[in-house]
Amino acid sequence: MAILKLAINAISKISLSSSEGEIISSYIKRLPFKFELNQIDSKDKFPVDKQKIYEGELLLKSVSKNVFVIALEEKGKQFTSREFSNYISKIEQPIVFIIGGAYGLSDEVRNRANLILSLGKITMPHALARVVLVEQLYRAYTIDKNHPYHK
Repeated sequence: MAILKLAINAISKISLSSSEGEIISSYIKRLPFKFELNQIDSKDKFPVDKQKIYEGELLLKSVSKNVFVIALEEKGKQFTSREFSNYISKIEQPIVFIIGGAYGLSDEVRNRANLILSLGKITMPHALARVVLVEQLYRAYTIDKNHPYHK
């Protein structure tokens, strides 16, 4: 896996001392490359459509031009763990995963994304989505390295 840097940029904050935050931290510590968790605080200030645009602007400001953007959304592409590992192992630039707010992603964020990814058809809280994503990133790494974690 050629990944040198990963980041998750997400609307809403979760405490790293919460149960979800502790799980996320434990997986991040296991990864041998730079990993950032950027949590963007966004209180509801506007009607739904304008809120999505506002949050999209905040998310896009947090993303540099030279990164590969993977946005999470329920209607995105689904992978098995092995397919996901193979896919991200071929990306040769820093990867930023974007998780939108409660109202979803703006069209601008979708258009900037190199891939729209779904973690499945179920709905889950944002904190749990971060846990699942970080675990799958660790799993992808272990698959790539033939580590016994993935069986």
